[in-house]
Amino acid sequence: MDEVQVVINSYGRETWYVERAINSVLRQKHPPSLVHLIDQNPAPLTLDPRLLADPRLRIHHYPTKPCARARNLALKLVPSGWIAFADDDSEWAPGYSEL
Repeated sequence: MDEVQVVINSYGRETWYVERAINSVLRQKHPPSLVHLIDQNPAPLTLDPRLLADPRLRIHHYPTKPCARARNLALKLVPSGWIAFADDDSEWAPGYSEL
């Protein structure tokens, strides 16, 4: 399977939504090699320390509102392989990555 990295950008969302989105991606049968959280909030999100300890999670604090800027930044962060985008309020169903 080719390398897949997931990008989640977040602005103004409750922390528990963002944590749920990240955890649902990391719990996949075929998890991505990395999850990039682009935190667009003025103050950085305060995430659960257990989640922060996961070596597959990279957080990039980039306080700007436009979603397009966050996704353009993702193209620089993931120079090769596949990029999947997840919403910060979504939850990937078990088996989603297989499909």
